Parts: sequence; C-alpha cells; structure tokens
Amino acid sequence: CASITLGVGAVCSGPSLERWALRKSDGAPRALASKLVAPAIAVARWTGVFAARGRVGARVYSESLPQFRGALAADNDDPEPVVALRPAATNAAGVSVSTAPAVAIDERRYDARRPLRVWVAGDSMAFHFGLQLDRMARRSGVMRVALDSQPSTGLIDRGDVRWVDRLRETLEQRRPHVFVLSFGANDADGLRHRGVAYAPGHPQWREGYRERTRAIMELIGRRRPTYWLGMPIMRSAAYAQKIAVMNSVCVEEAARVEGVRFIETTSRYSAPDGAFTAVLPDSAGRLRLVRMEDGIHYTPEGARQLSAHVFEMLC
Repeated sequence: CASITLGVGAVCSGPSLERWALRKSDGAPRALASKLVAPAIAVARWTGVFAARGRVGARVYSESLPQFRGALAADNDDPEPVVALRPAATNAAGVSVSTAPAVAIDERRYDARRPLRVWVAGDSMAFHFGLQLDRMARRSGVMRVALDSQPSTGLIDRGDVRWVDRLRETLEQRRPHVFVLSFGANDADGLRHRGVAYAPGHPQWREGYRERTRAIMELIGRRRPTYWLGMPIMRSAAYAQKIAVMNSVCVEEAARVEGVRFIETTSRYSAPDGAFTAVLPDSAGRLRLVRMEDGIHYTPEGARQLSAHVFEMLC
C-alpha cells in the first residue's frame, strides 16, 4: 500500500520532478537525476498529469484574481488604439538602454472612463509582475491591466497551452492596446524542431526556439506595442546558462520586429559582480528579498521593482 501511495505521488509530481532533474548540474548529476525520475515523468505525460497540472494551476490563479475577470472586455466602438513604440536607444547587444517612455500614447484618449488596456501574459514569472503592475495602473487612473499567467507553460511543447493561438485569440477578442509578455522559465528543456528532438544548447534547438519566438513577436508586435520581459539570472549555473541562450534569441528577434521591445532583466537582478543574488536594495536603499527560495521566481517585492520600471516606460 505504501509503495502504491509513493508511486501515485511521484506520478502526480511529474512536472516538479522534471524541473528538479533539469536544474541539476550538467553531466553525471543531471544524468542520474533524470534516470531516477524518468519512469514517473513518462507515466505523468501518458496519463495527462502535465496538462492537468497546467489547467489546475491556471484555475487557481484566475480564481485568486477576480478583479481581472473581464477587465479588458473589448469595446466594439473603440477604434484601433493610438499607441506606438517610440524609437529606443540600444547597446551593442541590441538591448534597450533608453529610459524614456517607450509607448507613445495620446493621453487625451485614455482616462478613467476609457483606460489604456495592458495585457500581461506568460508563464508563472508573469504572475507577481502582473499583480504589481495592476496596482500601479489602478493608482494612475488611466490604465487597466489584465493578467493571463499560465504556470508550467512556455514556447516549447509543454502542456496543452499553445501560446501563439491563445494570444491571437486575445488580440482579436479582447483587443488590448499594449502587451507585456514573459516566457522562458519552463523552456530549458528539449524541443522538437522539424520533426527531430534536440537538447538545449544544440544549434537546432536554438533555431527551433527562434521560430517559436518569432511567431509570437510577428503576430503581436506588428499590430500592438509589445514588451518582452527577459528572464533574470537564475541561481543554478547550468539553468542560468540556458536562460542566457533564450534571452539572446529573444534579443535578436525583438530587434527584427518593429513594435517589440526587449526588457533586459539579467543585470537588474544580479549582484555587482554579475552573480545571482536574492537581495537587492529598494528605491530607499533598504535591502529587500527579490527572489523566492527556488532561485527562479520573483518575490512580490522583486516583481514590484520590475513592474515599476515597465510602468515608467508605459507612462
């Protein structure tokens, strides 16, 4: 009976076990961890646990945020938004270094009656960020935020959320004025590119990820101003290396698509020597915890600091 209970528990924890194995150091540690959890992961995928976990997580998130329900219902009488990205100063890597507001907004059109509609979407990294941005938006009186945070999802083949279709539906039915997107936390895994599976780090993995990123940027960025939040540095060195590859792909693609601006976060959440840190000073110089214990997600304070930066760019 105890063995059955442990087995069922392992299968139900398949997504968590997979992430645990992926974050082990390259080489023998990860190979051993992957071998140990492989049976549970295989059964979890076969039984649909991965997809179910994503749906349950999304349900919990959405039910904890009643203020977002219908927050950006489309106004059929509202014409195409008068918003556009201003030209951004960039560094040699193509990363925005401009401190000026990035979105040119006709302030005469947006007020408490007809606010600027901002749609925040992505994986679990978007969750606290969206909450914090919404609080700032509500205080402004001229902006509203809707949050579509789907945990355990990403741009690779994971779960039952296909983001390019989901965002197309959002664009057509909700008609937000601005998008803020956050992907990558769950993408440090193998993907299929033109029918072949590739591991992270392989040149074809990079090309496959590029195609997925480009599809969303071209879909949204050519029609709405779009901010693409880069992933911050991670505690695990191996994981951080993969995140850096994803960020570089997103930087390159954002530079090619007019209307998309990449928001660099690695240096913002790093120590002075470039290493991972979970503590950073706030605007008053007080040290605050900005990353959760997993070394991945933002704390509410960490998300507040990033959302304040983006809010300034929107305003």
